[in-house]
Parts: sequence; C-alpha cells; structure tokens
Amino acid sequence: MSTSNILETMKSLREKVNWDNEEERREFIYKISFMVLRLDGPIPNIRNVLQSEEIECLLVDSIIYRNGPGFGIAGVSGKLFIQVLVKKFGYKDEPKLDEDGKPLLHRNTPLHRAIRLHSTGCFIDWQVFGWLFTIYDRFDVNYIDEYGFMHFHAACISPNCIDAVEKFLQLGQDPNCLVPETGDSPLHLALFSALKHGQKNVFKLLIRSGADPNLANKDGLTLLHVISTKHESSFEDDDLADMFFQISNEKHQTVLVDARDNLGRTSLQLAVIDLKPNTVDTLLNHGADLSNFIFPTENYFGGLWKSHDPDSFNDPTNQLRLASSVLTVVERLEKRGYELDRSNVQTIVAFFAKYKLFEKLVDLEERWYDDEQFVSEAKASMIKSNLSLHDLIQLPSVVGGNRLSYTEHYDFVNKLQWKITQWHKVEACAAHLCEIILKKFCWQWALDSFMGLTRYQLPILCCEIIIGNLKNEDLSRIFLATGSQHL
Repeated sequence: MSTSNILETMKSLREKVNWDNEEERREFIYKISFMVLRLDGPIPNIRNVLQSEEIECLLVDSIIYRNGPGFGIAGVSGKLFIQVLVKKFGYKDEPKLDEDGKPLLHRNTPLHRAIRLHSTGCFIDWQVFGWLFTIYDRFDVNYIDEYGFMHFHAACISPNCIDAVEKFLQLGQDPNCLVPETGDSPLHLALFSALKHGQKNVFKLLIRSGADPNLANKDGLTLLHVISTKHESSFEDDDLADMFFQISNEKHQTVLVDARDNLGRTSLQLAVIDLKPNTVDTLLNHGADLSNFIFPTENYFGGLWKSHDPDSFNDPTNQLRLASSVLTVVERLEKRGYELDRSNVQTIVAFFAKYKLFEKLVDLEERWYDDEQFVSEAKASMIKSNLSLHDLIQLPSVVGGNRLSYTEHYDFVNKLQWKITQWHKVEACAAHLCEIILKKFCWQWALDSFMGLTRYQLPILCCEIIIGNLKNEDLSRIFLATGSQHL
C-alpha cells in the first residue's frame, strides 16, 4: 500500500468517527494502531489526518482504556496507539503560543492524566511514561495543570524517567518547587516512587542537584518522616535512610533529624511506631534526640501492622517477624540508654496479645525436630557463626533466648538464612523461635514482678525455678498483676 493510499485510508477512518462518542474513538484507536503497526514502508504525517486536539484526546482515551473496564483488546490497543504515535509517526507535541510567541504553560496534558491515574493505584506500564515524555519533549516548557502540578513533578514521580528529570534540571528547573495541593516537594515525589517501585535514581539525583532535604509537606512530613514510616510496598528498604544521610553529608546539607510533623511526631517516634529497627539505629547514629523521646502508646504502637485484622494474622512466620521487629526496636533503644518503664511494657504485652503471639498456632508433633532431613537442613541454617538452628532448637527456651540478641533473631528471620524445605517444618520452627524470643522478654519482666508479689521473701534462684516452666502468656499475666518496676 502506497503512502498516499495509507493516508486516504486513515482519513476515511477519521471521517467516520463521532468525536463525542467514546466507543467510536476507541474503535478508531484500535483500527489505526494495528493498521500502522503492520506497515514497513513510509508512514504519512499524522498531522495530515488528525488535529493536535484530536491526537491529545486519543492519547487520554488510550491511557484510560489501558486502565478501564475494556482492559482486554482495548487496553492493548490503547498502549499500542501511544507506542505507534512515538515510534511510527514520530509525533512531537507543539506548544501553543501566547501573543508574544511564548508557550502557554497552563495546560492539562495526557501526562497529567496518566499521573493522576497512577497515583490512585492504576497500573500504567513504565514505557508509557517514557513515551509520553518523548511526545512532550520541551523541557524548557513545564506545563502546569489546574492544581499546580507540573510536568517536572510528573517526571519525578514517574518510574524510570530520570532522563526527563535531568533535562528539566539542566534547563534551570527549581528542584524545590512544591505541589500546591499537597505541599509535596519533588524529593517527596521521588521518594514515593522509590518506595513503590524500588527506583531510587531520581531521588539520588535531586539530592545531589541541591534539593532541600528538610522541606515538609502540608502534613508536616519531611523526607525523614516518610522514610521512617512503614509502607504497603514490595520495596520496603531499610537502607534508604542510610543512603539519604550519606548523600546529604556528601553535599554538606544539614538534615533536621528531630523535625516534628503536624502531630508533633519525630522521625524516631515514627520508626519505633512502625517497628523499623534499622531505621531507628540510623536515626540515632545521626543525632536523633533520645532524651525527649516518648514511647508510643497502645493506640499507636505497631503502626501499619494495626491495619491488619488480628484474626487473619495466624501465620507463625509472620508472627515471628512481628515479635523480632518489636523486640529488636526495644533492644536498639535500650542500647542507647532508653529505659523501658512499666507502661511501655504494658503497651508491648497488649500488642503481643492482640496479635495472638501468646497463642499456640501450630500443633507440634512430638520430637518434630528429629526428622533426618530436617536435622540436616537445620544444621546448615546458621543463625550466627557458632550457633545453628539445630543447636538453638535443642536448648530450653530461656537458655536459647539468652544465646541470641534480639537483633540476631531479627537478622536471621528477615534475611531468610534458614534452609528448611518442608513448609510444615518451617511453621514449626517459626512457632518455636517465636516462643524463644518472647520467653526472653516475658521472663525478664515477670521475674521482677514475681519477686515483688512475694515481697522479695524468696531467693532469686527459687523464683527463677518457679516461673521457669511457665508459658509466655502466664508470664505476661504475672507482670500485669503487679506494679513493680524493671530491675
């Protein structure tokens, strides 16, 4: 088919479209996309078929169809139309000009629409954002929608669009321009993208380009507040805080570690609330003030975990992660001089009880740990250089707990160092390790409480023997039965 014939066919298809009818526009997108995709020869200029406003309308339709009810064929053709527009037609947007010949910046583009959909959780392929920035490639023209959201903002939050961010910055774009609607800085947006997609390059670039690390949004949240908060994300990253401080130090930028949000919370408090022990350590390493630290109350402790229904939280491996996270946070605080008081421990015990950490979730077979395959795998699962999983299981709970710090428990659990292949054995291990780590904590506090109940009339060795074989739930009840203080 000659170029002239292709052009006539495209014009014929276009003339049949009622532009007020979404279905007809969708059908046109489908037909023109697959027709042009199969062409190997010269492609006519799309501007000879469609006006700029019509192309923009079809771009918006393509983005919506990619994420709407017609995800199937329409969704595929929606993405394909954007691809064809870029790769086949080589289409570039041409800015509208004012009376002085300068581009009009206030304009709602398909890029704005794509970002709005993306921010509400709709899936948009990373390629689509790249293609849209290929179409809207005037990086000296930073289009602004009716909410004050700019193309530069879109580049900062879009996955894999570091080239666009670099081009904006090279042309003098202010790296600290805020989103009026939320008060988020470009660094906030890049951080949200890093947490959602695991892409940190834009975040790093902005800091190195002079973006202010201490800007707060309308909720008073600085970058450190956001980093210190746990997110519903597959890319939760304990190293993000370290990276943030490292780059800020390289640029000689002071980070306000103890800044408070609109609710009066510091980043350290948020890291404790959301049970992020490594972030707690990083904040303390960089000067977070522990002297005025207030341990979270029961209403707040646990952060994102509290959004989970306790009745559905019945996997021993998750319970072990939760227990090790809580107690490792406590250990990190205590190593820096913080002393738990009775109310703090009550908060922790109530949290454990709510998530049924004191309950027996799996029925362990008698001597479940003697299976030949399991023994071999447990011996290969090293918790630390001189202690294997097999060694730990053989020890009484109180003794086993004292052989490991909470941090060693946490690292072993979260780095998946165990080599157990039978899932029912994994569950059994998790339940047993959870028993061990909780025993260490509950026994420590119950012992002092029990001695208080006896008015310190019994020798400590007798008290240790009496409570030594009690279950964790019973130990917690002993603690709750008295108002004695920690040793």
